[in-house]
Amino acid sequence: MFYFMIFYLCSVLGLIIETAYSFVIRRRFTSRRTMVLSPVCTVYGFGGLAIYLVAQHFNTIVAILLGTLFAIVIEYVYGMVCKDYFGIILWDYSECKFNLHGQICLEYSGMWLLLCAIFVLFLEKPIAFFAVDFPPLLAFLLFSIFVVDVIISVQFIKNGVINRYCPVIKYSKIYGLFTNSNKI
Repeated sequence: MFYFMIFYLCSVLGLIIETAYSFVIRRRFTSRRTMVLSPVCTVYGFGGLAIYLVAQHFNTIVAILLGTLFAIVIEYVYGMVCKDYFGIILWDYSECKFNLHGQICLEYSGMWLLLCAIFVLFLEKPIAFFAVDFPPLLAFLLFSIFVVDVIISVQFIKNGVINRYCPVIKYSKIYGLFTNSNKI
């Protein structure tokens, strides 16, 4: 449960960061969550977990650099899986210079470097401490809710209605293997 709690805490923190950043840029509140029930932005959970695992084995500078690289790779793979398999788009950097398939770009990769440095220098230990001390029954309950949420969210994607509950999610014009083209 410890690693799930790291993932979950980073996903919630990611949602807060993503929503605040979006508010500052667009001057309006838009939830950036990526699941129907849970207040999470899951790419941050995977990125945070990867950064945490890297930080356990390397010194600070190497952990920041490797963690950033892993976070960028995770963002790319996660975005491509969402687009190609599920037929949804969570972000689109195709208008940015130096982008790769609209899933990663140099500008936002710099944000991963900043977030990774903040995580390794200031948040890694408090998050790990919180994850260790989190009550096991509550962790299991959160995990159970998250699993149910994954099932519901995938079903909503399949039925073409996920964007009603998660406004950040858009359906791809190139339909994924998992979605029905008549739902767009």
